[in-house]
Amino acid sequence: MRKFIPLFVIDKLSKIDWIRNVYRKYILKMPFDHELQEQGYTQVIKRNNIALSMLPLVNEKVGALFSIVTPVYLPNLKHFQAMVESLLRQRYTHWQLILVNDFSQCEKLDALLEQYNQHKQITVIQRSTNGHISAASNDGLAVATGDYIVLLDHDDLLHCEALNAVALTILADPDANILYSDEDKID
Repeated sequence: MRKFIPLFVIDKLSKIDWIRNVYRKYILKMPFDHELQEQGYTQVIKRNNIALSMLPLVNEKVGALFSIVTPVYLPNLKHFQAMVESLLRQRYTHWQLILVNDFSQCEKLDALLEQYNQHKQITVIQRSTNGHISAASNDGLAVATGDYIVLLDHDDLLHCEALNAVALTILADPDANILYSDEDKID
């Protein structure tokens, strides 16, 4: 069972280098930054997964609603399905996914979109002309109702803790207007 530590305490402690390093090294069993170069990338991923899984879950009653806007145009269906599944596996569940089909004219994609449109958190918009990524994104933004917008490509994946980590960051710094998360390449 995890013990609750107020976010403001975590925030203050994380700014003290030696405390952060001791916590990472001996509690999370994560290497110091200089040791990361000596380890294989698989080990780094495992340790990051452990750290992310230890984050407290943000209660959706106090957490932000994320509107995830995804323009869709002739995607690799396997990658597209993996993207949607990565959202459905989020531990933080206060989100909406807006899929904007930019006139792909693909029967298999249309069938998938029809299936996804049945999910209460997923909205599908069908464009009648190809307007490219900017028009498709704007159509998605027009129906978004969230507190924050997340732009996600149709072949991207989110770690199952991604939205929870962002929600925690927002709670720790409610004045934040823009948040950026980096990417990682997957084979």
